[in-house]
Amino acid sequence: MKTFTYNNKAYPVDDNNFLIDHKDWDKDFAIGMAYELGMLDGLSEPPWEVIYFIRTEFEKTGERTLLYETCRAMGLKTETLQKLFPTGYLRGAC
Repeated sequence: MKTFTYNNKAYPVDDNNFLIDHKDWDKDFAIGMAYELGMLDGLSEPPWEVIYFIRTEFEKTGERTLLYETCRAMGLKTETLQKLFPTGYLRGAC
């Protein structure tokens, strides 16, 4: 099994570095993955708001929200979301 390691913790991930079990997610995973994806400035408050929204909705429904649903709920334009997550919605935010 492949793992992603950050801050001395190993996370089981698939070949695309997505967590095998969403329950393994924690803030360190998100921070480490942001660096892995080239977000060298890390995660500021606006990206965290989006991440927590997506996670909360997933916990409620068991499904990832669609891009337009997240933008509408957060009051963001897709261009703004792209600036927050340069690697894209699925790869960066989700």
